[in-house]
Amino acid sequence: MKKLITTFSLLTIFLMAHSQTDVYFKINHKLGGNSFAYSQTATSPGGFGGTGNQYQLSRLEYYIAEITLTHDSGITTVIPNKWLLVNASDTTNELLGNFNITNLQSISFGIGVEQFANHNDPNLYASTHPLAPKSPSMHWGWSA
Repeated sequence: MKKLITTFSLLTIFLMAHSQTDVYFKINHKLGGNSFAYSQTATSPGGFGGTGNQYQLSRLEYYIAEITLTHDSGITTVIPNKWLLVNASDTTNELLGNFNITNLQSISFGIGVEQFANHNDPNLYASTHPLAPKSPSMHWGWSA
C-alpha cells in the first residue's frame, strides 16, 4: 500500500510539473487615466515637442505581431504566425496557446505586421483571419 501511495504521489507531481497552461493576451485600453472611449476628449502631452492640444479619437485599430513569451527564469517562446487585430474600444483577451509554463515573466510584441506578412495578398486569408480584408480597411498600398 505504501508503494502504491508513493507511486501515485510521484505520478501526480510529474503530471503537475508537465501540465500545460493556457496563455491569454489581455489589454484594457486607457486614455490618460481613464478607460478608453471614442469621442472622449484627451490632451496630448506638453513639453519636449508636445503641443498640449486637445483631441478626440473616432477610430483606433492596430495589429500586434511577433509575440514572444519570456518565462521560467528567462526561457523564451516565440508564437509564430500569430496576428491580433486590436480595436481599442473592445477589451482584448486573445488565447495565444497552451504552453508548458510555470511562471510567465513578460510578453514582448511588435505593433504592426512584420515585413513578410505585410507583403502578402490579404485576399488569400480566410475572412475570419486578422489579416484578411476588413471594413473599414486596415490595408495600404502605394497607389493610395
